[in-house]
Amino acid sequence: MEISIKSRNRKANNFFIGFDYDGTLAAPGYPVFPELIQKIIDLERVGVSLFFASGKSMPFIQNFVDKIRS
Repeated sequence: MEISIKSRNRKANNFFIGFDYDGTLAAPGYPVFPELIQKIIDLERVGVSLFFASGKSMPFIQNFVDKIRS
C-alpha cells in the first residue's frame, strides 16, 4: 500500500486521521505490524495530524506513540 497525500506540493496539514488501537491497529495480544507503524510515520511526515483512541490507560497509548516518534 502506498500513501500519497499531497496538497499542492505542501504538507497535508489540514488532514486529521484517528485510529482506534484496540482490535483495529492491533489484534488482542498482538503488536502492531511494523509495516503499519511505518505507514503511520509516513502520514505524520507529510503533515497529517494523528490521534489514537483506546480503552486502555493513557500510559499504554503514550508508549505506542513514543515508539512511532522515536
